[in-house]
Amino acid sequence: MVAAIPQVGSVSQTVLVRKITIEETAPAVSFTLAPATLALVCGSTSPQTFTVTNVNGTPGVTAYNWNLGATPNGWLYNGSPAPATIQTSVKTLTLTPVCQSAHSNISVSVTAGGQNYPAANISTVTTAAPVYSISGDGAICSGVKTYTLNTLPCGASVSWTSSNPGLASVSSSGNPVTLTRNGSGNGTVVISGTITGSCGTASISKTIAVGTQATPYLYADWDNPLKIIVGADPVDGATSFKWYVNNVYIKSTTYYNTSLPYNGSCNSNVTVSVEVVNSCGTSSKTNTNIGMPPCGNFYLIAPNPARDILTVTADEKPIVNTKSGMSSLSDSRISQVKIFNSNGVVLKSIPFEKAVRQAKVNVSDLESGLYFIEVSNGNIKRIQKIVIAR
Repeated sequence: MVAAIPQVGSVSQTVLVRKITIEETAPAVSFTLAPATLALVCGSTSPQTFTVTNVNGTPGVTAYNWNLGATPNGWLYNGSPAPATIQTSVKTLTLTPVCQSAHSNISVSVTAGGQNYPAANISTVTTAAPVYSISGDGAICSGVKTYTLNTLPCGASVSWTSSNPGLASVSSSGNPVTLTRNGSGNGTVVISGTITGSCGTASISKTIAVGTQATPYLYADWDNPLKIIVGADPVDGATSFKWYVNNVYIKSTTYYNTSLPYNGSCNSNVTVSVEVVNSCGTSSKTNTNIGMPPCGNFYLIAPNPARDILTVTADEKPIVNTKSGMSSLSDSRISQVKIFNSNGVVLKSIPFEKAVRQAKVNVSDLESGLYFIEVSNGNIKRIQKIVIAR
């Protein structure tokens, strides 16, 4: 910046500038190394690349001087044990972990303009425990299927067992492993692998459906005369659940809890059924009888199954007082709501000082499962089943 200030009292002043010198200050030299922390999975032999960043674009870089620590340092460079130091003309260095070895930290300095500048950080190498998983189909229909143990450490071995070799047998060792269906029986097997090596001993298992799978449990009950709530046990390998009312197909779902419409008679018992579909086909039906629908004298509970909030609405039809034989719409109003678990323990009790036509109940603090809701108008109580599902 050049400033010309006239003398006091003068109107103007001429200033002659002979020379302006501009000096440029170069930004600080800064290099960083990535990754700053490398969590190397125990037993991994996957190549790892380290990269230098020239933060401020310092010119004149001619070499990168890598320090891998005293040998043996647990690294391979170009297929051979890595030396303690390596010089490259590029900003990256790729190293391969040596199986079953400890791996040293990595540091680097950069030669620029004839001077060496150490990177602002080193790459700290840590060892993380393997996370095991088994990949493969959730069902075996016939013949042989293959399953793979992921992230098996180098130098480790794995042995296998089947929970029911008469249904499906597994090869005793190796990766991948083969599972063979024996006979025509249906059920499930659990294949278990035990991993042994320098990373320690660990176990992993996978449940596999053998053939078609029927649900071992089916729950169904009336929500109101027009809706049925149903729930089944989860089934390993299931792709969908097919629901029936009185042997009439209603719908399919991918989840094992749902609700079903009912448009039939109020004077006959109702049977609900479910079939489980997996990649092997469709199971036989599991059935349960839920009796006649509650046509009248009930409260509407929605949604059922519920997740967070239940809404209880009094029926528009009057409730008949069995003592007096009289009925009125006011009798159907709600004065108290209670929720019990399957053991009869009261989990929630909500009284209303003034009877209401509709009440909202927060059930977000209840675990998934079957419960009972008691709705009272002060004289008459009605108990219905509800399902909490998340």
